[in-house]
Amino acid sequence: MTPLMRKLTYWGRQVLSSSNDLKTKPTPVKDLVAGILGPYGTSVLDVGARWGVADSWWRLDPVASLVGFEPDAQECERLNQLSPSLRTERYLPFALGAEKRQATLYQTKEPACASVYPPIADIGDRYPQLQVTQQVGTVKVDMIPLDHWWESEERPHVSFIKLDTQGSEFDILKGARQLLGECVGLEVEAEFSPIYQGQPLFTDIDTFLRAEGFVLWGLRDLCHYSESPDEKSAGRLYWGNAVYFRDYRALSNADTQWRQKLILAALLESYGDTVSARSCLKSALHDLGEQAPAPSASSALILGETTA
Repeated sequence: MTPLMRKLTYWGRQVLSSSNDLKTKPTPVKDLVAGILGPYGTSVLDVGARWGVADSWWRLDPVASLVGFEPDAQECERLNQLSPSLRTERYLPFALGAEKRQATLYQTKEPACASVYPPIADIGDRYPQLQVTQQVGTVKVDMIPLDHWWESEERPHVSFIKLDTQGSEFDILKGARQLLGECVGLEVEAEFSPIYQGQPLFTDIDTFLRAEGFVLWGLRDLCHYSESPDEKSAGRLYWGNAVYFRDYRALSNADTQWRQKLILAALLESYGDTVSARSCLKSALHDLGEQAPAPSASSALILGETTA
């Protein structure tokens, strides 16, 4: 038995030793994956990190460390001061885009609505809730592609990217083609109707990510705006968070796919798709080798199987 498989067997028994543990432990797959890979064996990226991660479903602590990107240097400093450890959670004052260049950041009434795309000037007149996007100033920012940062950090392992940058998400994705090759999931804020002048919309993002091998898993936090918000009216759909994962059956790199599948299984569980998480985990354990021992009682429970 290989050292990796010994570790798997040990943690499978220790993390979930009985069916009662399985019922009471909220994230059995994530805990098992953390035991196999060790703590912080990969990273998740938070692009547009204002306010921090809180209890975001994709955080995957302690499977993954976190790197946040936020062009507001003061906000980055605040978040770094709140970080329990800069080794496991750090924030960088970088503006990201499709290429290295200087850009104009359009500052808005609500700082979180600032964008490198100018806000539509009269949108708040029609939709009062969007008055927060009113432009109040501009500032120049130096932008870099995400791939540029990735290369400068000697290509750390990155499994997940969250993007929330007020209209520039598509540009950032175009500047991250190399890094995306090893990612197994993303959460991207996307607009269905424009809030900023000339911004890409959901269809642009969806077409791009499907071409990169990702599957749209779900839409979260759909936000509608009404011309009369005080009345009971659903209003017009403006934005939401699109969640993408790779299909574990389509992962083809035989040398690393078991590792990707383990992390993907943990993400699927955190997202709430426990059935897909168990199927993905089962596939990952199969990829570890035909010589693997029979699953322990605890890992079999996670997979929805029974042991003799």
